[in-house]
Amino acid sequence: MNSVLQSLFMAKDFRRRVLSMNLKGCDSLMKKLQRLFKILAYSQREAYSPLKFFNASRPPWFSSFSQEDSSEYLRFLLNSLHEEERLKLLSSETTADALPTKVPPKEASQSTSCGKDKKTVIQHMFEGKLKTKIFCQTCKIISQKTEAFTDLSLGFPTSSSETGNKEHQEKLSVNDMFSHFLAPEILDGDNCYQCGNCASLQKAEKTVQIMEEPEYLILNLLRFSYDPEHHVKRKILNPVSIPPVLKLPVERATSLDTDISGAGENKGNELTSVAIDDRRCTQRRVPYVLNSIVVHSGATSESGHYYCYARDISLRSVKPVKSSSKSSPATSVSRSESSCNPNEWLRLNDTSVTLTSQRYVLNTSLRSPEDSAYILIYKK
Repeated sequence: MNSVLQSLFMAKDFRRRVLSMNLKGCDSLMKKLQRLFKILAYSQREAYSPLKFFNASRPPWFSSFSQEDSSEYLRFLLNSLHEEERLKLLSSETTADALPTKVPPKEASQSTSCGKDKKTVIQHMFEGKLKTKIFCQTCKIISQKTEAFTDLSLGFPTSSSETGNKEHQEKLSVNDMFSHFLAPEILDGDNCYQCGNCASLQKAEKTVQIMEEPEYLILNLLRFSYDPEHHVKRKILNPVSIPPVLKLPVERATSLDTDISGAGENKGNELTSVAIDDRRCTQRRVPYVLNSIVVHSGATSESGHYYCYARDISLRSVKPVKSSSKSSPATSVSRSESSCNPNEWLRLNDTSVTLTSQRYVLNTSLRSPEDSAYILIYKK
């Protein structure tokens, strides 16, 4: 939890939105997060134990005294914050609709700041749109759906997901894993596609496209895999090189593609079949800069420790903090809003906070296979 919260706190634009929210008179999860951010940003405490936030944000299925998945916690946290605010917005809309008829429509619309297209903070900061298309090779029908995402899970190519001898582990890059994620997948054999038009299992091709990019791009490297032969969960120790700048391929839909996509969205993101090939679209490369990394330190999926590297894009200068139990994120974050030196990174390991370089951060997985980059957060 600590590594996830420290990474979110170091996402400057998200932090500023949370701190600027008017949450007086409520005891919501967002209010607890706001209080936590205020303590980290402004208090003079040497350290802070967020027990109340932990109790409020802990997934109910997490076991006590056992290591849980930080990416699973992050996904649950963002979804909880989103649903909480979404319900609040819906409640505000209901209240606005119930205003007395004597209130002029213009004043009624001004009495509430929300609308049907109002986005939550999580949607503004972390949500993107992903389109999945399945092309039946028998009837030539394309089925597609557009879904929102707050993180993308990047798997290791089958030939590269070695967990044994370090000498046989193939070195990959995040770009390699992204190419693997976007590569067409053939659905055949035991994985055949149930085609609605053919009303039977058919061989098909599945592709995914990013249609809208988020402000913060969260990437989860799927290092924990199930070994069906030995019926155990293993950690993939392959070193992965991390680019400081990532160019995200985003599809710019043509008018034809937009119409089809819209039809799919209007049906609640259900699969929509079309009898034409709508693959015509232009692609743009949206640049992102690396903001933080959550690292899993350990040889197995059942044990280890999480810590993170992060930088505040607004930092100009940060004094090194000695690695001790008296150091904390609260005393290490500058209040300056100026741009920073890209080589100024912080290593946040619970109460220990130290200054480090970008080169050291990017070589994390290359120095020791057990210290593996697990969650990457990029800023557009």
